[in-house]
Amino acid sequence: MPRPIVENDQAMADVHDTLNPEDDIDDDQVLQRYNSQLPPSYRSALHNERNLLNRALHTIATAILSAPEACPPSTSPQTQSDSPDPLQPSSPPLVAEGYQSALERDLAALEKGIARYMDLKHAFEPHEFPFFVNLMIRGALSPSVDMGLRSKLARCASRIMGKRLCTLPDGIPWRVIMKRVIEVHIDCVDGSPYVGRDVRDSHCRNLVSLLTKSRNFLTPDDSAERIWNHFAPNLTTKNVDDNFKQLLLLSHVLPTRGQSWSAWVPQGMAIWQSMSCSSDWDSIWMGMFARLARQQPCMHDFSPYLSWVYTRMTSAFPLPLGPYASHGQIDRHCPSYLDFLLDGKTISSFATFAVYSLSPQYPDALSYLERFFTLIANYFHPSNSGSWSNSIGTFLSNVASHLASRVNEERNATKADVNERVFSARNQKGVAPSEHRLTPEIIDKLVDILRPLIHHGLHSKVTSLSLHAANAGKEMALVNPEKVVEPLLVEAADGLLSVSSPHRNFAALKLLAALTPVFLDPDICPTGGNYLTQALELTLPGIDPNDLGKTEYALKFIAGAAARLQSSLAEEHPLELDEFLDDYIRQVLDRIFSLLESLEAPPKKNRNGYYVSGDSQLSFYMFSVAIENLFAALPGKAAESAAYRIAQKLTGSACTNGMKYYGALVRTAAAAAALFRGGSSVSIFVPSLIQSILDDDDSAAETSKKCLATVAESELVWRIRMLAQACRSVGSGIGEHLDEIVLIIRLAMDKSSRPIYKAGGRLLRGVLEGLTSVQMEFGPGNREETEPRKDGGIYDFDWRVPTGEEWKHGERLIEIFIKRAEELCAYDANDKEMKSFTTDRDVLFRVLRLLHAIQRGGRWLFGGAMPDRFRKLDKYCSSDETMTKADALLVLKRPVRAGLGGERSESNGHEFATAMWTRVYTLISRIMDKVKRSRPDDGALLYRCLEPLELAHEPFRKGDRSRQTMYASRSYKSYYRSVTSAKRPFGSEGGVGRAMPRFIIKLRIEAHHDMRLSLGARGGAGALSTVEGLVSQLSEMALNDFPRVRSEARGVLTRALRIVRPHVRKRKIHYILDSLRRAASGSKQGNGSVSKNGSKDTDVVMGTKNDVLESSTGDQGDALDKNAASSKKGDVSYEQIIGTASVLRSAAISPIIMRDWSLFTLMMKTILFAMSKAERIDGANALIVLFAKLSALVRPLRLDALRLVGEDFQSIPDHPCNEAEEKDLLERQKHAEDLSEHLINLLHQTNSKPTQPSPGSTSNGEVQPLKPKNAHWKSQLQVAAVMYFLLRDDRHPLPAVADFFVRSMVSDIVGLRQLSFRAVALMLALGERMTANSNKDIQQKTISGVNVGTTGNSAVATVSSLFSSKEYVRKLIQTLALDFDDGSDGGTRRRFNLMALGGLSFTFMARTNDGEQCWMLYGGRQWPTSWYPRSKDSLNLVRVRYYEAFARVFGKSFYEAAIPTLTDLVETIRIKQERIIDGVKDEDVKVVVGELLAGLCRGLSASECEEGIQAALEQQAVNLLSEFSGPTGKVNGGTVIRLISTSDENTIGHVVKTGLLNWLFESKPLIVGMGESPVAHLQSRRLRYLHSCVCDITDPNDPRMIRFTKDLTQPLVEKVGFDHELKTVREELAKCLALIAVNPPQDYRSIFDKNFESLLNRLRMMEDESVEEEGDNGKKREADEKEGGEGEVEEAKKSRSRQRETLCRFVSTSQWNGQAQGFEAWVARVIPALFSCYNDSNPERVSHARMSLSFIAQGSYSLDVIHEIVSATESTAKDLRWKVRSGIPGFLQVFAFTNLFRARAETMKKLRDIGIGLLSDPSLEVRQGAAMTFVTIIRDATSEMVEEVRAKCTKVLQETRQKRRRRGAKREPIDPDTIRKRHGAVLGLFSMVISCPYTVPTWMPQVLVDLSGSVNDPPPISTDVRKLFADFMRTHRDEWQTHKEKFTADQLEIVSELTVSPSYYA
Repeated sequence: MPRPIVENDQAMADVHDTLNPEDDIDDDQVLQRYNSQLPPSYRSALHNERNLLNRALHTIATAILSAPEACPPSTSPQTQSDSPDPLQPSSPPLVAEGYQSALERDLAALEKGIARYMDLKHAFEPHEFPFFVNLMIRGALSPSVDMGLRSKLARCASRIMGKRLCTLPDGIPWRVIMKRVIEVHIDCVDGSPYVGRDVRDSHCRNLVSLLTKSRNFLTPDDSAERIWNHFAPNLTTKNVDDNFKQLLLLSHVLPTRGQSWSAWVPQGMAIWQSMSCSSDWDSIWMGMFARLARQQPCMHDFSPYLSWVYTRMTSAFPLPLGPYASHGQIDRHCPSYLDFLLDGKTISSFATFAVYSLSPQYPDALSYLERFFTLIANYFHPSNSGSWSNSIGTFLSNVASHLASRVNEERNATKADVNERVFSARNQKGVAPSEHRLTPEIIDKLVDILRPLIHHGLHSKVTSLSLHAANAGKEMALVNPEKVVEPLLVEAADGLLSVSSPHRNFAALKLLAALTPVFLDPDICPTGGNYLTQALELTLPGIDPNDLGKTEYALKFIAGAAARLQSSLAEEHPLELDEFLDDYIRQVLDRIFSLLESLEAPPKKNRNGYYVSGDSQLSFYMFSVAIENLFAALPGKAAESAAYRIAQKLTGSACTNGMKYYGALVRTAAAAAALFRGGSSVSIFVPSLIQSILDDDDSAAETSKKCLATVAESELVWRIRMLAQACRSVGSGIGEHLDEIVLIIRLAMDKSSRPIYKAGGRLLRGVLEGLTSVQMEFGPGNREETEPRKDGGIYDFDWRVPTGEEWKHGERLIEIFIKRAEELCAYDANDKEMKSFTTDRDVLFRVLRLLHAIQRGGRWLFGGAMPDRFRKLDKYCSSDETMTKADALLVLKRPVRAGLGGERSESNGHEFATAMWTRVYTLISRIMDKVKRSRPDDGALLYRCLEPLELAHEPFRKGDRSRQTMYASRSYKSYYRSVTSAKRPFGSEGGVGRAMPRFIIKLRIEAHHDMRLSLGARGGAGALSTVEGLVSQLSEMALNDFPRVRSEARGVLTRALRIVRPHVRKRKIHYILDSLRRAASGSKQGNGSVSKNGSKDTDVVMGTKNDVLESSTGDQGDALDKNAASSKKGDVSYEQIIGTASVLRSAAISPIIMRDWSLFTLMMKTILFAMSKAERIDGANALIVLFAKLSALVRPLRLDALRLVGEDFQSIPDHPCNEAEEKDLLERQKHAEDLSEHLINLLHQTNSKPTQPSPGSTSNGEVQPLKPKNAHWKSQLQVAAVMYFLLRDDRHPLPAVADFFVRSMVSDIVGLRQLSFRAVALMLALGERMTANSNKDIQQKTISGVNVGTTGNSAVATVSSLFSSKEYVRKLIQTLALDFDDGSDGGTRRRFNLMALGGLSFTFMARTNDGEQCWMLYGGRQWPTSWYPRSKDSLNLVRVRYYEAFARVFGKSFYEAAIPTLTDLVETIRIKQERIIDGVKDEDVKVVVGELLAGLCRGLSASECEEGIQAALEQQAVNLLSEFSGPTGKVNGGTVIRLISTSDENTIGHVVKTGLLNWLFESKPLIVGMGESPVAHLQSRRLRYLHSCVCDITDPNDPRMIRFTKDLTQPLVEKVGFDHELKTVREELAKCLALIAVNPPQDYRSIFDKNFESLLNRLRMMEDESVEEEGDNGKKREADEKEGGEGEVEEAKKSRSRQRETLCRFVSTSQWNGQAQGFEAWVARVIPALFSCYNDSNPERVSHARMSLSFIAQGSYSLDVIHEIVSATESTAKDLRWKVRSGIPGFLQVFAFTNLFRARAETMKKLRDIGIGLLSDPSLEVRQGAAMTFVTIIRDATSEMVEEVRAKCTKVLQETRQKRRRRGAKREPIDPDTIRKRHGAVLGLFSMVISCPYTVPTWMPQVLVDLSGSVNDPPPISTDVRKLFADFMRTHRDEWQTHKEKFTADQLEIVSELTVSPSYYA
């Protein structure tokens, strides 16, 4: 990799010389286009801002790279306390994030700095991208860096790489990134230290995103071909886990952009087809092919693969297949621990592929897409909604979106005369060559296909489908506006005019809102403006007071239409709509006034007699957006007129529920009128409102004295609040009325009524905002541009910047009312004791409201005061002085210019802002102090004291408006993206954002300015002492007893902690932790403590030394214990526990605690202490939630030296540790050991260090579990959870910790046992990993002479001694049997509720971990990984994995300790002893023994065990397996064998499995009949065992599989087995035979074929005999009975039935598993035999036949096999038995649907012919079944085939028409054969009509007329005809007015006679 661009400070200065603001450069070329639109008052400072930030980033980056090994460790609290005064400018910078290492702090600062740099819209130079990206990636890949920080660095790198100008010549190391993903997030299932969910998920998400982006920045040595060749050889279907892992990784890194190598398509398609039963597998491949088709347009002809793609994608839609497809193949899902790599965008990918595979040169692509839409068309109808609605809606929307994108890009390329292929690049979409571009004919055809679907989808009852349909309508309007816009608008108009169909109103409003961006754009739809007036008028009734939902949709359309009009006003030829808009706004206001008046109506009673709340459900956000957009689009005169009308309305009404809506009206109308009137609309609103509020005071001596009007309180409040809203936006001129406004505020604030003085506060706030806020001018900004912009057409906008006079007015107001507040409080700055300070509750309430209004309204005045230490940084702007790292860190936190009052240098704005902010917050602080002293029980007053406090970002982030601006801009941009893309010139620079409509650009610039405001200098930034004093008070208030006070204080405190200095924040964390301990201990509050009234924490808060809290040594917890113990005891303070827990779990504190060893140690000690004391449920729950939050943030804290990876991104520099680093590492290690020892001490309830545990047993030989003195069971469980957190993969645990977990595995506490088992297993797994690393010559580091491996050896020795104890292992086995007899992942899945026993720690640890199958929860990877799924056994895999781990680690010693117990248990089982293990069922004991046996076989190494061990285990296995009995025992025994058979090659199980197979084959014959041997009933078990021995073998040529096939094939197909009288034997036989059939050894395929051929011949002969018996009128049967052969005939019948059932089971098993390819050659041969099963009298066997045929119908076969299956079905249709024929229709229905896109045309024709033939079947049941099946077949057929079927059926009707008889002639009987043929023809036409339930094709009218002639035919013909006409009208009634136009007059008359019910009076 390249060296960093900047090697030293001088070089860095040289780089920035080119960007010196003194140079002669063009501002617009340097500044980003949005920055160039900011107010001119501070735009000039943006150059300096950019240069400073850029220099700071390079300075920190250079510091990180120059000497990483020299980074000093973090300063301990003691060192910090000895540093200079923290209040001085030389105090530590404000960039620390709680990281202990300086390198981590620098990386965190760099990451935040880069994020801020890009947020502020500053651009990097091209040469800077590789530098910063490489550094971010190096940090993200460094294992020793904090995992949370690594996640942020990866996110930062991805963000930089997403910039359009980013180029990385050397690429990025995707292999290293992939390796890190595998290590951290995939291999974790094999054992890894605990990582909390939040940390793991964030790291996973960002690292995978980085991996995905790497495919666009490959290194020069990489290519798509090399990447494919790296993964493709591993993409086999032998191992499911490895298969998905390799494919998922490939899908993320395989490049497809540009001219990437893409010859992998044929091989990729072949690999895809190798697995046909996995939706996840299909999703991954579909995503890859879709990406290739889009980014390399028409580079490949996908026609040969379309049949497979469409077949597989059809299964992705949950379309109903009816009762005939009740069973399906197993769906093989991606392993759950790989789910994070799966995007799950199957439908979207399919839509992308379908669109981008279209080409005039490849007509099949369009044909397949058309057929697919025909297939799903009926499911769009409103009356046909279901689970499929969302998926088909998603598909429709995506197809329309991609089609619009492709068509627009191709059109633009053609206009630019670009005819060759354009490959997709990062800054350019791909475009097909001219010969492959979509022609107008293809586009029109696609539009015709999609329009009916859009129409039906809009009216769907499923909201998601209707929204998708509306979006599709917008996209289609872009594709062909001439053909789409006008019909859709007409449809919307009809819907709005439909009074009787409310659902059509909603659909029409949705459609109008969606079409607005298109039909109002003159470039796309020149005539669209002609529809605007009509659309606006039609939506007026939508503003309905009785239907707020419809009102909201109407407002959405108005908002979109009005926003588009804003752009029209700024265009060269705007729409002439002045007169219309003037009248329209009057009507809108009338309806809005009526709507708002209805909100004040008294509540109504519902049907139950209860009053319904009168609160409005109308979205205020949507209301305000619609009104603002509408007024911005009005002509000036109309806006002024509307403002006057609103002003008149205000003086005549008052409301409560609608007040905020009126406020939005006033604010918006005032701004619009001010724009028209030259900048001020004061005269419209302010004078009249002031006059209505103020009256002459008759009681005063002075005639000029004023008072508030004597009106109702609600009316007065209304007027004041409306005046406040008007003052916010009336513009200049308020100064003329300022004295009157001040008087109103003073009078209102003097009132004791809360609503009145609250309204006065709002008035003050509104006036201050109107005077001092910097805002963009209202309206579209339609002033003329002086010259075209240079950055791609950005508009010019005006800003409203306060004048000097307005700033002075604002300052005057601030001073007046601060002084007024001080007067009301009787505040005296010199009165330290505050003796004269008021305690009047009402006065304090008014003062606090006044202060709140001052700081909220005056935030523009208070902000911007930059402290001196930040202002001094300006020296780097004009000099070449080298920037220090400390200054660089300050630069990254330096506030930005945002037009705030404190930035004004000409009028001492800095001094004023600082002084006024200090006065306000000092007064608030004094009020809080006074209230806590004098009124500690007044919760409401305490709460109000907190309301004015905004110490961090809240002044400009708390308001919803700023966030809504950002969200609105993003939403509009997304909605207009396709419209803008359609108008962009081909190849134009920049993204679509540059061409957005004017109003969207305006919104985005406003959002950008709001973001700058949030980064401006906060009020009080220059008064740190005041801020930190307030933080101290907030720390006390956050622990108050009142919940609302605590909640509000916690919010303010946690936000304020983000901006205070690091050591202050850490001090507060210590204080809160100490408060938690004191609250839990019940100590009386003394110095530094907190009481109910919140007394000061003098020692901790004010920053003096505190030996208890500031200690970072191991005695910290003991000191706290002693401190608590020495205090006077009392009751536990649960309110303070709840308060402290709430503060500690905040986002500002909890992450810092989990990054710092000292804080983490103290936190764990404190929370464990509090948990042990908390008994009340609310206090305990608060601690539980806190622990859950902390456990979600747990990450392995570093114990080794911190190093960045090298420039190769892999190697870690082996720099020796310097003295400071060694000291820091020892301190970290000491913290870890101290915490572990403290946890052990807690178990012993003593401060002494734990003694070395003795692994031996007691005198009587029994091992005693750990029973610490006085240790409560709950404490043990909680301590164990924390110990679990501390397990690491680089350090062995302390011996005492290991001993505790091992002994706790046999504890009496159930939850503790379960947690201990997992902990021990994890310790062993991590220990093995460390041992493996040491064997690879990885030397462990030695720190100050201490070898870190020594501790690990002691721990292993301790654990080993226990596992060598026979008594301990016996107890362990018994304990496991008791704890896990529920079966954690097999059979039943009952979960042990740890919460019930207080195991709160582990419960939340489980919830906060990622992935259900994570190793730490379930003990390993999923099993099995082979194709054959696991049976429903009773075994517990967790126990098996535990035994396996014990045997693998401890080897022979564990075997010797366990074999006596194993032998005893097996022996007791053999002698049938009862109560073998107390509390465990005797049958379950066999399971326990099987688990132990399997674990030993899988874990013991074959090289370390003698031959005797193998023989012993083999013998025990045989003995145990011989004792399993019954269905459950057979399944359990089979699973035991499977577990042994899947052992690794180096284990003893690999040898045992061969012995088991020999044992099973040793007795011959393998299968015997019931009467031939006493062991015949054990045949089922034996076959299950044989099957289990080989079912997991992936290689068919394995010796065991060869033997299985060779020795078992013939016995399986012989009659003695196939016709066995025991059903269980036949079931197992079918499984064994299926295993051979789907995967036979290559050299033994002929053996199976030969034997199976003989089986089919035997079955065929039996079927022939059956047909003869039943087909010759039973003559043969009667003859046999006369000859005395009745018993033989019945036995032959039973034999046929049993063999049929066996065959059905065999076929079902082979097909269900998804491996149908191996057996497909025989499928067509077995179909006749399967259909014959329908003739069986046993319903169960008929059900088996139906299941097997369902599996076959849904299978995936080659084209030849499909044809053979249809031929076999055709021959079966001629069977003489009607029951056999009755099974064919259902099979054909599913088979035709499954193979709709794969079967050949002649095959589908033959299939339809079969259906037509069955329509005339002699059996009525067969004919009716065939009719329903034929509906789906004819629905999916082509138009030519439909016409062919219609002609055939019509011809039969004509040929079988009964001759008209003469009058009086006798009716001749009709030939039954004629009735059958005529009924078949009627049913065929019946199916055709039913196949189109919501449309009327051209052929349908005549078909209905033809059918009408059969209405009087004899039943069942007439019955079916009448039913048809009834169903036809039922499904077509909704749109009958449209449908009947398809009929001629005569046809309509005939049909109406049969569809309209006759009248009684007719």
